[in-house]
Amino acid sequence: MGNEPSTSEKSGRRRPHNVHLQEPMPAKTDLDARFTKVLVQMDLPPEKAKLLRQYDDTKKWDLICDQEKVHAKDPPKVYIDKIRRVMDPGGTSRRQRKKMFDASTQNLRDLEISLRTNNIQ
Repeated sequence: MGNEPSTSEKSGRRRPHNVHLQEPMPAKTDLDARFTKVLVQMDLPPEKAKLLRQYDDTKKWDLICDQEKVHAKDPPKVYIDKIRRVMDPGGTSRRQRKKMFDASTQNLRDLEISLRTNNIQ
């Protein structure tokens, strides 16, 4: 059950970690535009950005997908407000508080990503 290998692991076949199940690689022009946008968001030194621009298209696509996974969906305030609602039990039922508390770990992860990826003003 919990520690048993999956069927694909038993047969020795493993899915590569860089397989993109959600979205196929876009056309070269769209790929380059999205890659440039990712580089700008990463705010790298020019020599590092130049090195990354030399990547082949597959590596560029991997980097784009990785960056999109950690891109914050909301500003930090949204996550802080959710955490405040968990900490302030007034006006919510025990069931609602338990549900919000169970989601608080994910809220903290999302807050961390948001703080790392959003500009601080």
